[in-house]
Amino acid sequence: MVEVKDLRYSYAGAQHRVMHFPDFTIQSGEHSLLLGESGGGKTTLLHLVGGLLQSQQGKIEIDGKDITTLPPAQLDQFRGRKIGFIFQKNHLINTLTVKQNLEAATFFAGAPPDAERALELLEALGMADHRNARVTELSVGQAQRVAIARALMNKPALILADEPTSALDDKNCERVISLLMKLANHSWATLLVATHDQRLKEQFKRQIELVVSRQLEQRVADNTKGIDLVVGAKGSPLQLILCSIFHIDFPTGNINLREAEKLANHRLVKNAIPLALGDSYMNFRIIGTSQSYAELYHAELQTGDWWKEELDVTLGANVAAQTKLQVGSTFESAHGLTKEGHAHEESKYKVVGIMKPTGSVMDNLLLTHITSVWHVHEEGEEKINLAEPLHLKLMPGYLLRDSTKEITSLLIKYKNPIAAIQLPRLINTQTNMQAASPSFETARLFTILGSAKTVLMGLAYLLVFISALSIFIALYNSLKERKYDLAIMRSMGASRFKLWSSMVLEGVSLTLMGTICGLVLAHILLFAFIQSMGNQTGLVAFEFYGEELVLLFGGVGLGLLCSLLPAWQAYRTDIHRVLAGN
Repeated sequence: MVEVKDLRYSYAGAQHRVMHFPDFTIQSGEHSLLLGESGGGKTTLLHLVGGLLQSQQGKIEIDGKDITTLPPAQLDQFRGRKIGFIFQKNHLINTLTVKQNLEAATFFAGAPPDAERALELLEALGMADHRNARVTELSVGQAQRVAIARALMNKPALILADEPTSALDDKNCERVISLLMKLANHSWATLLVATHDQRLKEQFKRQIELVVSRQLEQRVADNTKGIDLVVGAKGSPLQLILCSIFHIDFPTGNINLREAEKLANHRLVKNAIPLALGDSYMNFRIIGTSQSYAELYHAELQTGDWWKEELDVTLGANVAAQTKLQVGSTFESAHGLTKEGHAHEESKYKVVGIMKPTGSVMDNLLLTHITSVWHVHEEGEEKINLAEPLHLKLMPGYLLRDSTKEITSLLIKYKNPIAAIQLPRLINTQTNMQAASPSFETARLFTILGSAKTVLMGLAYLLVFISALSIFIALYNSLKERKYDLAIMRSMGASRFKLWSSMVLEGVSLTLMGTICGLVLAHILLFAFIQSMGNQTGLVAFEFYGEELVLLFGGVGLGLLCSLLPAWQAYRTDIHRVLAGN
């Protein structure tokens, strides 16, 4: 059986891509199809399930074993014996024969040799006559069958196939899938095929649609869309944005409702949405607001109704799924953002509706009326100190009688481009509130995160320059110390080109070995860092990237460049002058 739950993985780098995968369970012997568009994360999910990548979060259970908790050595052994891979490219070892490719699967898995099993699989796939052939002698179809045989060599409990039919015509597509299913049934193995090939839909009863989130920057843009300015209590602008838009930080404080109402009626403000924060339920934040907030994210009801009365609550999709609350359920809120916060037992919220998933922060919120937040925190009766009650644009239908009422923040949409210039300055200089721009603060956040990378890149370039200078000096000094050796070599018949090439080879070898040692050391240090953080970073220490090949070739080029002048001096060696002691 295969069970995947709450799985996510992020790619480090400029794109900051974060992938959230759906939960699913596949029973033993069941065949399932993983559907998704090209570049949608199907290969990433297969590599996570197969233990080739380390997940940031979640559980992957195969044959009763949670592979996310296994140490690297045990994971390698488990993968070799329990999981069979059929990659998008065959990835056969060209220097081995067909039979040796199958035997290599048992060897690296630490299993005893099984020549009979190899021959049995090759016969079943019609490749027995080619068992001693080199992989390079096979056709594309034959190589694919060998790859399938290799995946089945250790009788795996799980077979993972990545786009096995993407390059095949209809006839061969049907043949390969039928063959995979037949062999999986024979071994009672679970089969998971990842593809965007719609032809396979009819072959699989069980289908998993893969939905992956976009890049972090895109998610930020989606959640800030329609919000030009956030107004709250003075403090950190970034904290205000994180709290009021992404709901992952604490408020900077509260602002007076009458002051917020004046701002909402300003000529430069198109619309304003009030937010009152403070409480939570099972770590999900409760937001007192107006229904304009739900409309901002195009939220729709899945069941029930929107909040209307005091202490009515409408739940986000994730909240309903995690808390198991239903329409009609009641609950007590806790102060702050933790379960350990003070419980307001005297005032219970009632669930009146549940929203459909939106893919935004709305899914993780509980929405209610602002007066609900006030009611839960009231101590004593409401203060009445206004001569005439005020009708509020921010809270239609509510009459304000208490001048001390507060909210947490305002989400503002500009009426025209001039507002972007005038309104933030007006708020920051003429009121006791602060204005923060979501676009500016999120850009600043990414800049802060990238500053460390910039510093490290600068240090790296400095080290490269110092290394190049050191190599040049070492080669030049070596040339001076070995001038007699070079002259003797010339006297024994060595050509000028041989001396030149030996110096160049020495420089290239030095830089190449230094680059390899540097890369290995970097990964070892990363591994030590990950271990020191308790494997909670989501990083993979020994995952290598194509950019590292650029470093290798760059090392070779650097060695060649540094050795040119010493090599030229070796080329111009005057045998007579050196051997005569001049």
